[in-house]
This record gives sequence, structure tokens and C-alpha cells, in this order.
Amino acid sequence: MMLLPDNQNKIGYLEGLRGLAALAVVAHHFMLGFYTAAYDGNPERAHTEGLELWFYSSPLNVIANGNFCVMIFFVLSGFVLSHKYLSQGDFSILTNAAKRRYFRLFIPVGFTLLLSFILLRLNAYKHLEVSVIAHSEPWMGTLWRMDPSFGTWLEFFFYRVMFQGWHDYDTSMWTMSKELYGSFLVFGLLAITHKLKSKNIAFLAAIILAFLFDMDHYIGFFAGMMLFSLEKLALKSEGILSRTVLPWTLMAGGLLLGSFPSLAWAYMSWWDFIKNQAILDHFVFIHSIGAIMVVAAVIMSPIMQKILGTKPLLFLGNISFSLYLLHPLVLGSFASSFFLDHHLDWGYNKTGLITFILYLLLSGLLAWIMTITVDRFSIHFTKKLFKMETVKKVKGKKKK
Repeated sequence: MMLLPDNQNKIGYLEGLRGLAALAVVAHHFMLGFYTAAYDGNPERAHTEGLELWFYSSPLNVIANGNFCVMIFFVLSGFVLSHKYLSQGDFSILTNAAKRRYFRLFIPVGFTLLLSFILLRLNAYKHLEVSVIAHSEPWMGTLWRMDPSFGTWLEFFFYRVMFQGWHDYDTSMWTMSKELYGSFLVFGLLAITHKLKSKNIAFLAAIILAFLFDMDHYIGFFAGMMLFSLEKLALKSEGILSRTVLPWTLMAGGLLLGSFPSLAWAYMSWWDFIKNQAILDHFVFIHSIGAIMVVAAVIMSPIMQKILGTKPLLFLGNISFSLYLLHPLVLGSFASSFFLDHHLDWGYNKTGLITFILYLLLSGLLAWIMTITVDRFSIHFTKKLFKMETVKKVKGKKKK
């Protein structure tokens, strides 16, 4: 999940894009839990009269393709984490950002892990019962199955999540280790190329190496750095081709690639014309290319920037990291409990719709509360912590 270094470095329209991507992930996980056929195309898991299978088989499935949205986060991370440094060329920007990065990520993650541990010990997760009714055992039935002891939680808290990407306490947290490592790959590559004028050659080489060594998740980080040059070109361009035709073409193409499914090729989808298994297995790479195209389109298009910079989308972007972390907890506890309490009386689909609306509202409310408390604290704490460290070093030099 893309997280900006601090509030001052936020680029408004990219916040809006990040918010939409986070919302899509929220919808994606609900779909996996309650309408799995819309993700894997398996007719035996369908609960509607062909609607889920139609959705799965159409390019519209991009609006709930979680993996594609995560690749957008990674591209945004590469772009934003490098933007200030590439704009100013000040090496201290890299060192300061690198010092804060781990704690900036870890504080909200640690808080969410604590909440999940409490819910687990209170037996508040009711997802297993739902998974049987919804036929979503392959995904929903695998969640929160770890040892609920405090010792196990400590392992997750201190290293399993941030350094190994374990996500037993929160299914979204598989991205945390990749976000952490990807961030430091960005800082490291920028440091190595500090004195180079043609940095894009090094960034492109990093993309090629990531592909060759099966590290497709990091392609977005490297490509995001290259998009800084595209932004500079876009600011100078005034033609309708570069500001309208090309961006919307890139957006359309990126979204089409984003609809490339990442599961269950045994069932028909509109991508079924591809028979090469090597291509099918590289869905992360395909989603990364699609994500790069989408972010590039937004960077080039004043119209898209205006749309994404509206207040509702800026608000959604502001709470997006908290929303990304918290919504699985709401899904496994409140949403599952509510569905179990009402589905026999109201029917599956009516209950599913009401559950989805309440799940969105509660996730958004809790995300807003977490953003103005925990998330804001993590920003101020990391700034203050490393500002104090800098002051101490300066005082020490003066004494000498």
C-alpha cells in the first residue's frame, strides 16, 4: 500500500487516485468473501442469475481487481517517494525520508495488529460460518486461522508482517514487507545514481532486472521514479494529443490490462484467448504495466487531475491507508456477524447488499478516526523523533 512520506509532500490528484484504488480493494475483499464467483468465474459459487459470471468475464472486473490496485499503490510510491528529491536534488531528503519510513509504516500497522488480536481473543470473527454459506472457503475460510496466543502475536508485531509479509491477522498486510523493501530500493537507487544525469537508464535497468529475477512487485516502484520525467514533459506540453488523446488512450489501455484476472483460469473470461501459461503466470507484471499506464495518464491529463482533486476524493485519499488496513477486520467481524444474523430472513442477496453498504460506511468511519489519531500521530512522532536526533548531532558538533 502506497504511503506518502509526510503530509507536506502529498500531490492532490494522486491522493484521489490512491483513494479510489483503496476503495476498490475494499470492494474486492467483500466480493471474495460473499460473491467469489465474480472473481474466479466458478458457476458453482454463484449467488445471482449470471451477474457474477458476467462481471468476471467482462473488462469491468477491473473495478474490484485488488492485485491491480496494489500495483497502482506501488507505482504511486515510487513516484511520490522520489518526487521531492528529483525536484530539488538535495541528498538529505533521501536520508531523512529513509530514517522515518519504517516507523511511519509500522505505527499504523502495529495498531491494526493489536485491534485484530483483541477481536480474535474476543471471538468476534465470524467469517468461517459465512465462508460455508457463501462458498468462499478457498479464501474467507483461510483467514485468522493462526495460533491466537500472545506469543504468536508478538512475532507478527515485531517481524512477521513488516519483514516477511505474513498476513494472518489482516489479509491486506501481505503488501507491507513489499512496501517497506520497495521504499528502500527507491531510496537506495536514488542514492547510487545521485551524481548521474541520466538516471532513467538506471531505473529502466532496475525494471529489467526485477522482471528477470521474478520480482515483478517491485517494477512499479522503479517505474514510478521514471514518471517524474514524464511529469516534466507534460508540464511543457500544450498539444491536444499529449494532454487529451494520449492520456485517455493510456487510461483505457491500463484499465484493460488491470482487468487481467489473477486466479482460476479453468473458467472462461474475456482473456481466455491467451493459452500460453507463462503469460498467464505473469499477471503481476501485466497488472504493473497497466498500473504504470494509469498513473502516467493521470500525470499527463489536466482533466483527470481536476476530477481526482475534488474534495470527496481527496478525503478518500487522506483516509486510504487506514481504510486499507482496517477494512478486513470489519469484514471478518461486523459484516460477517450482520450477514449471519439476517440472511435467513432477508435472503442472500438483499442481506449481501445491506451488509456491503454498512461495511463500507463503518470501514470509512473507523478509517477516518484512525487517520486523525493514530496516522496523524505517526507523522508527527517520526518527524519529532528524527528532528530531535538531528538537533543532538548539531549540538554535539558545536561542543567539539
